[in-house]
Amino acid sequence: MISLQPFVELQDRIGYRFNEPDLLVRAMTHSSYRNENLDVPWDNERLEFLGDAVLSIVVATLLWREYPDEDEGSLTRARARLVSEEALASCARRLGLGDYLLLGRGEDTTGGRDRNSVLSDALEAVVGAIYVDGGNDIAAKRVQAFLAPELSEDFPVMSDRDPRSRLQERTQALGFGTPVYKVIRVTGPTHEPVFVVEVRCAEGQYRIQGNGGTKKLAATAGAKRLLEMLP
Repeated sequence: MISLQPFVELQDRIGYRFNEPDLLVRAMTHSSYRNENLDVPWDNERLEFLGDAVLSIVVATLLWREYPDEDEGSLTRARARLVSEEALASCARRLGLGDYLLLGRGEDTTGGRDRNSVLSDALEAVVGAIYVDGGNDIAAKRVQAFLAPELSEDFPVMSDRDPRSRLQERTQALGFGTPVYKVIRVTGPTHEPVFVVEVRCAEGQYRIQGNGGTKKLAATAGAKRLLEMLP
């Protein structure tokens, strides 16, 4: 019998309290653990399968909404990078999933807790478990929160045709200089923040605010709105 107690803290880390905690335990159960414990009736592979599909549609929808001027090729490349094994493993490390994985002895002693393939699969299984337990909307919010650092300003999601690049081209063509972006406030809980970014140009003659779940998304939203204001 697997104790649920260690997974209470994990629920705090991922920002979701399960109605059926067994789903989280299942998401953390690697096939190697099941193979060595014949009384365990599950592993995380089915939830991993489901979570992979949920991640793909959530990320595709997010990119489709935030980058309306990008073509299919740009969106496809951005999605592939965001849901890559490396990106998902990085997210799993931030959440500390490796500490809670149920692994077989061999998998554990050979470094399975920090292996990209194991961690990315575990994150997909967690997303699948949240989807089953809480539904699509909650799963989508958790996915966006999980991947927020990958959507940060340093992450080159799109081509040079994104709204911020187009805004800079426009302001320089008009003689207004380079747009200035400033975070003016952050609201919401730490695991699901909302950033408000002010965008201005022409020494403040034109200014507008944008908001989003990351600084990048908020800045992009502001850039879109300021583009509409300019002559």
